[in-house]
Amino acid sequence: MSRIYGNGWMSGMVKRTDVPNHFIGGKIKYHVPADSHFSHISQDDADRKAADEFKTLGVDYANKYAALIPKAFANDEVYKTFFRTDCMFHDGTGLMYTVEKGDVVSFESKADANEKAVIVLESKGQRYADLNGACCTHYGSREYTGWFFKDDCSAGTDCKDGLMYVLPASFVVTTESQIESDAKAFDIFMEEGQRFANKHGQCEPVYYNIKVSDWFRKRCPEGMTSDIKHVTVDAGEVSSFESVEDATEKAKILLNERGRELVEENYICVKSYGRKK
Repeated sequence: MSRIYGNGWMSGMVKRTDVPNHFIGGKIKYHVPADSHFSHISQDDADRKAADEFKTLGVDYANKYAALIPKAFANDEVYKTFFRTDCMFHDGTGLMYTVEKGDVVSFESKADANEKAVIVLESKGQRYADLNGACCTHYGSREYTGWFFKDDCSAGTDCKDGLMYVLPASFVVTTESQIESDAKAFDIFMEEGQRFANKHGQCEPVYYNIKVSDWFRKRCPEGMTSDIKHVTVDAGEVSSFESVEDATEKAKILLNERGRELVEENYICVKSYGRKK
């Protein structure tokens, strides 16, 4: 009577193979009990039959009972600077917010994970900046007020009446200093004030003086005198909106002031020795 050989115990982990996209096949243990396969040839032949079952039925068993594990895709790092948005002048400080690599997972694709990471960045980053950012210190310029005269009149005319221009306080706001704000505002005041006067001011005919002149001597004590000085107000130095005669009368007043100042400040008194003062 020929001998019958039974296989030995066989056991091992088998991986699932029928896996859909975006999944990984899990593993499960499969057993081939001892003496479940027999051979009249040899022990090796019986063990080979058990091994064939393990390869075929084991995979079938795994495809039926082993787990389907979702394949996860992690995001790349994304970052952005966000600025605080609730400041009065809308210039809060900036803060960097980062969504670290691997903070977001997708079971669809890496691109999907990165898109979701950007959504997280935008939603949390702005909130982080508004809660932790600072508002810049601001300096508002002072008010400037002044009179401006039209300066673009044609020849023979001039501006008689000036116009008041006001640049309101805090027209210029900077984060540097009060001096910086005031300086910038003053430049604007001078430019805009002149532009305002040129636009709204009126030009009127203007008249100029004829030449006037006279001799002047320093006022000296009794018995003393000084040299005399000839002083002139040239034609066209003084203007008037009334007439040449009015301009000339004003020129005579200027002549007297100019002559008296010149001799009183620059000449000295000496004994007259009989000379007329």
